[in-house]
Amino acid sequence: MKSSSEIKAWLQKSLPSGLTGQGLRGRLPSTLPFLSQEKLTLSIEGSVLKIMSCTGKKVTGWANFPFSPALVNRGFIADEGAVARVIQNAITSRGLKGNKVVAALSGMDSISRVISLPYGKDVDSEVAIPREVRRLTAVSLEENYLYWQALPQEEGSFFTLAVPKFAVDSLIRTLRMAELKPVSFDTAPLALARAINQSPAIIAHVELNTLDVIILGDNIPAVMRSHFSEESLSGDDAEWVAGEIERTVSFYNTSRREALPPEVPVYLSGSLASNLELSRAVEETTGHSTYEAKPVAALPEELPVASMMVNIGLALKSS
Repeated sequence: MKSSSEIKAWLQKSLPSGLTGQGLRGRLPSTLPFLSQEKLTLSIEGSVLKIMSCTGKKVTGWANFPFSPALVNRGFIADEGAVARVIQNAITSRGLKGNKVVAALSGMDSISRVISLPYGKDVDSEVAIPREVRRLTAVSLEENYLYWQALPQEEGSFFTLAVPKFAVDSLIRTLRMAELKPVSFDTAPLALARAINQSPAIIAHVELNTLDVIILGDNIPAVMRSHFSEESLSGDDAEWVAGEIERTVSFYNTSRREALPPEVPVYLSGSLASNLELSRAVEETTGHSTYEAKPVAALPEELPVASMMVNIGLALKSS
């Protein structure tokens, strides 16, 4: 088990590369940035395990592996040993290579916020940022790991993210039980933002048990909301999905000085991205046009891109 200080260092290392330099609008590589060694990206989305292997700059294999819903609870790992065996089985049965892994956490119960420090540039960020996050969000730093990154748009502004400690610790234990070496991670919404790399934009990643909605404004993830459904989602749930997207957009519009212009699109990804009922419902409910999301990377034609979008975002992460 990593110590608290090790976890903190790992979190800082894991910040999304899209938030550096010119922000998410900055140019991302058209091929994957992995070194010559083999690596895996791993995402647990509801009761589906998704793994993608990369060697050098090439995607060499992937697995889309359903498992028993009893092994997760609200998108979090409930049975670490059983999930570790699912991971090992998926890797072995699909002949995937590598033991170093970049993993995605569910966005459930994570809290993001852009904060500004009014104390001057010489302030001790290690003290001031946690204090400001607690003041604005009432987040418990006893129950969450907190990490942050300075934003280039305005001096003294920081993107902050609190993630549940139990979720991080459980993921680490599970990966180690599966004989994998975790080297970095993101939340699924941050990985999606990196993969799609558009701003301003609305992103909706719709899977069988999960829905992630991200609004990118001013080149940063301004709002991120994640939902878990005990029942499998389908085209019959299009109105519910559209309603959640609309509620997220409304929250953004009422909490910002400027609302999202109507021409800002909704990029759909996930296994339901091409569902016509979903696209129609989202457009009618939100007033925003929908497009199937396309990642910035060059990928194999056979790769189920919409479904593997989180893994693609993980692969684009700087080492």
